[in-house]
Amino acid sequence: MNPNNTQGSGRGSGSSVALFAAATDAAHRNHSNQKNPNNPQYWSSRGYPERPSSYEIEIAERKADGAFQHHAQMVAASRPKLRPSANEAVQQVIQQVVPRAELRKQGSRAKGTDTDKSDYDFHLRLPDGQTLHSHQREKFVQLLQSDPRISNARAGHAAIKFEDDQGVRGEIMPSRASYHDKGVVKEKPDAFFINNAGACNAVRYVKGQHPEVKGHVVEKIVKDISERFGYDRKSDPAGRKRAEEAEEERQRYLSTLRS
Repeated sequence: MNPNNTQGSGRGSGSSVALFAAATDAAHRNHSNQKNPNNPQYWSSRGYPERPSSYEIEIAERKADGAFQHHAQMVAASRPKLRPSANEAVQQVIQQVVPRAELRKQGSRAKGTDTDKSDYDFHLRLPDGQTLHSHQREKFVQLLQSDPRISNARAGHAAIKFEDDQGVRGEIMPSRASYHDKGVVKEKPDAFFINNAGACNAVRYVKGQHPEVKGHVVEKIVKDISERFGYDRKSDPAGRKRAEEAEEERQRYLSTLRS
């Protein structure tokens, strides 16, 4: 073995270690700079061309947004989930009553505006333009009632209602039913809240603070406020501003109901 090669290898190894250590140190400094509001990198990493003159206010705003977002998400954190066995039972009953029908989740749980009080709302899409009739609804309910995975089931005015063994409720609304009157309103999918964290946070917060207001009313208020004031991910990332505006709208809404 050539000792010169060994020495050369040692020098190369030492250089590599030094370069690695220097790169690691630089990465740590960069990370620290991005966490320090007094450093320009903090602001450039957040989309600002330079540190704003009123950066103390910006910091306070970000802290308030963080606290608000945590509160809003906690409203839904403890929500119980429908047992997979109950969902499986519903799917099996559907195929017995209306083969090839599709069950699709909708409502607040599909949009991300649900709270710990929210039910599971499902849309039953019937195949080939079919209509669900009263005798099929009765069979649907009977089969659910006889299934040990379902604790309760009944036919509502418009939807079929059920519960799993932990009390989590679900409602199934068929796309067409002969027993539906003109007053039955079928919710249409609204993509506004999908992947719109700020709007969802605002809705959840207001719902949690004021459960006496119906969920679809809160969603309409927040959506209207977002469009009216132009709030988006950049201007209101956490949804705090929309929640504050929605509080005023809620008060006006309740006043209208009382008058």
